[in-house]
Amino acid sequence: VSGDDSTTTTTTTTTTTTTTTTTGHSNAIVVHRIPNVSLLQDLTLIDTPGTNAVLSNHTARTLKLLPSADLILFVTSADRPFPESERLLLQSIQAYRKNIVIVINKMDILDATGGDHGEKEKRKVANFVSENAADLLGSRAVVLTISAKDALVAKLIHGKDNESTSVWKRSNFSSLEKFLKETLTEETKIQAKLLNPLGVTEGMLNDCVKVLNGRRKELDSDIATVNLLKNQMISWKRDMEHDVSRFEKSVHEVLVYELERCRSFVKNLGWVERYVLCLNGDESQLVSKWNDTKSITLSQDIELELSSMTRDFCDDIATSSRAQGQAVIEYLGKRPAVVGQNLIGSVTAASRFENTRKDLLEKMTHALKSVYASYDADAEKMSLFQSIKSTTYTSCALHVLAASSGVFTATQMVDAVPGTMATVGLAMSGAGILSYSNQHLVKDYESRWKQREEKLNVALSRLCSKEIERLHKRILDGVAPYTRYVETEEELLKTLNTQCEELSNSTQILRNRILKTR
Repeated sequence: VSGDDSTTTTTTTTTTTTTTTTTGHSNAIVVHRIPNVSLLQDLTLIDTPGTNAVLSNHTARTLKLLPSADLILFVTSADRPFPESERLLLQSIQAYRKNIVIVINKMDILDATGGDHGEKEKRKVANFVSENAADLLGSRAVVLTISAKDALVAKLIHGKDNESTSVWKRSNFSSLEKFLKETLTEETKIQAKLLNPLGVTEGMLNDCVKVLNGRRKELDSDIATVNLLKNQMISWKRDMEHDVSRFEKSVHEVLVYELERCRSFVKNLGWVERYVLCLNGDESQLVSKWNDTKSITLSQDIELELSSMTRDFCDDIATSSRAQGQAVIEYLGKRPAVVGQNLIGSVTAASRFENTRKDLLEKMTHALKSVYASYDADAEKMSLFQSIKSTTYTSCALHVLAASSGVFTATQMVDAVPGTMATVGLAMSGAGILSYSNQHLVKDYESRWKQREEKLNVALSRLCSKEIERLHKRILDGVAPYTRYVETEEELLKTLNTQCEELSNSTQILRNRILKTR
C-alpha cells in the first residue's frame, strides 16, 4: 500500500526478464510478471494508488483491495510522514487484524539536513512514525526506512555488484529484502492465507459490534423512558389503590354512624320516658327521638349519602385516569424511536376516558342498589318501634302484676314469703325484659348493617380493583407500539451481541490454532 500519491518502487537483487501486461481501460492495472525469483513464487505484490491519489476512485480501489491482502507494506514518505489521511487508512486496516509493516520511503530527501547524511533527522522521522503507528495499531509495529530511489540507482549502475556500494547501503533496501525473505516462507505464506479470512471476519465482527453499540446508545434513552413510564404507572396504580382505601374508609365511617344509631337511640330512651311514649300511643315522639340520633355529619339519608360519595369517587378516578393518560401520551409522543429517518413505534392516540366515569358510576350504583335492595328505612324504623312497644307493654304488665302482688302481700291476702318472692320476681322480670330487649334490638340492628357493610365492601373492592386494572391496561395499550418496539429492539441487540461474542471467541480459538502450526 502506498500511503501517499508518489510511486512506490519494488526491486529485487536478481536480474530477470519481466513481462508487462497493460489493459487499455482508464482504470487499467499494469501487471509485471518476473520469473525465476524465489521470493516471488506464490506471491503477488500489488502497488496500490494510496490515499492522496489524484483520481478520486484510487482511494476507493485501495480500500477495496485491503481486506484480501495477506501482508501489508504500508508506505509513507519521509518528507511528509503520517498525514491525517494515512492515519485514518492505517486505523481502518487495523480492524482486519492484518500483518502490517511500516515502510518509510524517500529517506534520501533527508541526506542534506545535517551531518552523516542527515542521520539524526532520519532517526527523528523513524521514531515519530514508530510512536504514531504504535498508538494506532495498539502495539509496536515493524518500521523499515528505505530510499527506493538510491536502491534503483545502485542496481541500474552497478548491477549484481550493487551490494558493496555506498549508495546501496545508504538506501537500506537490503533490510526490506531480508525481511521479506525471512518472513515470507512457505509456512508463513500458508499461515497468512489461513489468517487472512479470519482477519476479515474479525474486522467485520468489530464493525458489527460498533454498529450494535451505536444502536444501543441510541436506544438507551428510550429504554430509560420506558422504565420511567413503567415506574410512573406503578406509582399511579398505587395512588389509585390508596384513593380506593380512603373511599372504603369513608364508606365505613358512614356505616358506623348508622350501625351505632340503634344503640344510641335505646341508650338515650329512659325507662320512664319509654313507658310514657309507648303508653300514650304517640309514635311521632318516638320518630322525633329516632331522628335526633341521626349523625350531624350526614346531610341526607344514608343511601343518598353513599350515592353522593360514589359519584365524587368516580369523578376522581376518571379525572386522574384522563390526566395520567394524557401526560404519558404527551411525553412519549415527543420521543419516538428513530432509526434512519423513519419513526418506529410512534405513539398512537391514547384511549379515550370520556366513558370511564359513566361506566364506573353505573357499576357502583348497581352494587349499592343490590346491597340495599332489601333495605327499607321506614319499615325497619317501624319494626324497631313495634319491638320497643311490645317489650314496653310486657314490662308494664309485669310491673303491674308485681305491684298487685305487693298489695296482696301487704294486705295479708297472701302469705308474706310467697307474696314477697312473687313481687320481687315480677318486678325484676319487668326490668330484666327491658334490658334483654334493648341488647337484642341493638345486636340485631348492628348485625344487619354489618352484613350490608361486608357485602358492600366486597362489591366495591372488586369493582375498583377491576376498574384500576382496566384503566392501567388502557393507558399502557395507548403507548404499546412504542414500548413494544423498544423492548423488541433491546432483546434483538442482546441476541446479536451474544452472537458476535460467540463468533469472536470462535475466531480467536481458530487463530490460536493456526499460530501454533509454526
